[in-house]
Amino acid sequence: MQAVLHFCIGPVIGAIIGLITNGIAIRMLFRPLHPVKIGRWTLPFTPGIIPKGKPRIARACGRTIGKYLVNEEAIGKTLLSEETDLKLRDSISQFVQSHRHDESTVRDVLAAVMGEEKSRITIISAKDSLVREIYKRIYQSDVDAVIAEKIVEEAQKVKAYQAMAFLIRPETIYDKSREIIRGFIEENGVSVLSETISRETDAMLDITVAELFARYEGRLFEAEDAIIKTYHEIVRRYLSRAMQALNIAKIVEDQINSFDVLEAEKMILDIVQKELNAIVWFGGLLGLIMGFIMNFF
Repeated sequence: MQAVLHFCIGPVIGAIIGLITNGIAIRMLFRPLHPVKIGRWTLPFTPGIIPKGKPRIARACGRTIGKYLVNEEAIGKTLLSEETDLKLRDSISQFVQSHRHDESTVRDVLAAVMGEEKSRITIISAKDSLVREIYKRIYQSDVDAVIAEKIVEEAQKVKAYQAMAFLIRPETIYDKSREIIRGFIEENGVSVLSETISRETDAMLDITVAELFARYEGRLFEAEDAIIKTYHEIVRRYLSRAMQALNIAKIVEDQINSFDVLEAEKMILDIVQKELNAIVWFGGLLGLIMGFIMNFF
């Protein structure tokens, strides 16, 4: 009996030592929270490994996450995936269904989304930009030359002109027509365009949402495609710039550094509690095995 007890005592003690040492080792990842001093001498391994190395750990985590996990390629793949496109289509479809019978005008919707004053300023700005762009294109397109050529062409078909062609040369009609048209464009082009665009814009803004959907019912699928295409173009064009501005690595580093050590301990234990317990029991098992082995030496 005594021999059996002697044979078992070593493994039992080894198992207890293994459990205790591994448990202490895991505990020392987080504890103590602050340096323990004896006079002017700091006790080794204080504070714990994680409190002591938190800035380095935060920097390493931020660098790893920013470089390998939440990087431009991974974000781009997610944003431009078929699954995201389907979700976007579903959102558009739900929006259409929920507003199909909406009697609010387009102007009302803009005011609700942007605020009345901001929507008013945006509409005015959009009108002005459109007027300037159209005027610029008309002015640069030599439309006066095109119209003048047409005037000469039509004039030459008129018998009265044919009878007096020796008095008024086609070049004269052409030059005079261009001069009159160019002068009209310079003097009245902006005001005429502004009035026309304002009238057409106001007419569109005063259409109800329900009427708008009914009018373009057959083209909703095209609109979906256009929205998704625009979304893809925006992502491809601005994702790199957005990722640089966000600086994921710095965000992660700052976030980890802002954690209280007890908060970090709770977060880590929530994730790997089962694995850490397994390490403790594995230490006990190794101690038990070593205890049995020592009986034979």
